[in-house]
Amino acid sequence: MIPIFNHFKSLWSRANDWIKRGEPRAPVPTLISPQAVAEYIGARFIYTGDPLNGGADFYLHPERLHYAMLQGPEFVKRLAVDCDDLASLAYLMLSKVHGCRPTLYTLEDSSGRWGHHVVCAYEWYGAAGVIDTNGHRRLLSLTPEQLCSMFTGIYMSRGYNYTAALPTPYPFDH
Repeated sequence: MIPIFNHFKSLWSRANDWIKRGEPRAPVPTLISPQAVAEYIGARFIYTGDPLNGGADFYLHPERLHYAMLQGPEFVKRLAVDCDDLASLAYLMLSKVHGCRPTLYTLEDSSGRWGHHVVCAYEWYGAAGVIDTNGHRRLLSLTPEQLCSMFTGIYMSRGYNYTAALPTPYPFDH
């Protein structure tokens, strides 16, 4: 189910980006480490959520999100941004870090709720980590099982139980 959902979500994201092609963008900076990327995003990103609890969700182009972040919190609050938008921004920024290999993952919730969560995991010189709306964490190894276990622990109080972590294609051209 997730691969089909992600396929249509990517198509809608690219269509939405094309429709809004005249809106301002800001290129993302090149930073020296995943920690620097996480700190840069963490200092500027504001989670606002998507309408319909993600039912009409799409990826906001990272350069459009970055432009909004540079304008300040009030500008970001006008957008519907959530985990997938942060993850795609982290992906684009991590792809510019020397030696870093980022991967987007969609975590599937088995509770029957609309609880998919998108994160950006990476490998960098033998280390692994993940960036999401709750910050930056190091991983012992980058496996779907570890991602599911980590995020189930974080979101268990909200009733989420992640049972699959599937690699998700970055929806935009670099």
